[in-house]
Amino acid sequence: MVMEDERTLEDRYDALCELLLRYASRITVISMLTVVCKNRGIEQPPQSLQQLEQLVEELSPGIRVFCPAHEVPRLMLAIADILE
Repeated sequence: MVMEDERTLEDRYDALCELLLRYASRITVISMLTVVCKNRGIEQPPQSLQQLEQLVEELSPGIRVFCPAHEVPRLMLAIADILE
């Protein structure tokens, strides 16, 4: 089992993708990730924690639009855990 401090950037990105897929369709998640990365010049997958944090920040409006409203607070807390 990987400890929280031992998670790689790839692990965090994968966890983010898996988490988003619990709340939105695969096509929606892929589209959000692709559009945000392209528009903000973020490599996909992100190559630094700073890029991953920027990606999450830029995804926030899409999360609020495409994820069930009552689940957004729980989702955002889970995302914060991934970034820690």
